[in-house]
Amino acid sequence: MKWILRLIFFLIGQRAKIEAMREAKRYGVIAYMRALQGTRRVLILALLAFLVLQLMLISLVGALVVGFQLWNEEPHFKMQVLFGVFATLFTLPALGLCVVFSERVWYKLSGAEKMVNDVQSRRGGNAA
Repeated sequence: MKWILRLIFFLIGQRAKIEAMREAKRYGVIAYMRALQGTRRVLILALLAFLVLQLMLISLVGALVVGFQLWNEEPHFKMQVLFGVFATLFTLPALGLCVVFSERVWYKLSGAEKMVNDVQSRRGGNAA
């Protein structure tokens, strides 16, 4: 009769270990995703600082070009063309960066999506 109690306590202990491992894995996934989000934010801030410096250089070049273009006969038309060129030079990289630094793209490419799905499937869909 004593062996039945030991078997029951052993099975309960094993179940508790399995649950503890699932919780540890869940917390590990949460920590990984927070670290991934922090890394992404640091990269965004570094890139923004770099882009501000680049914008200053492009503005200098643009000011020089506009200054020289003002000396010719039809400055209004030439200013419109220059504005279109510089607006395009700003808009295209900005759109590309929005796609590259999208949280959804990082979530999928980093493997976090697979980890979260794995935790949810083992837990029955109740993962946080």
